[in-house]
Amino acid sequence: MPTQSILQRWFRELHCIHINPRHRPHSQTYCYSLSGKYQDENNGDLLSKVFVKFPTYEEMMDDALDECCRILEEKRVNLS
Repeated sequence: MPTQSILQRWFRELHCIHINPRHRPHSQTYCYSLSGKYQDENNGDLLSKVFVKFPTYEEMMDDALDECCRILEEKRVNLS
């Protein structure tokens, strides 16, 4: 099973999906946004979960990686 960092790199290098983690020092929680290329090749935000509080970095990354998989699946379905 790939580690989070290997999977994160795979999404970034092969699919141009960037996970942008953020630490919230005041509440000691984490959030993230996803950025990448839209179908028309313009860069931009794909998803933002900056208002969702994750208690650990690993939980935040798990959610982000799940969302990346969902985005790829939607892209695959739309191309069919």
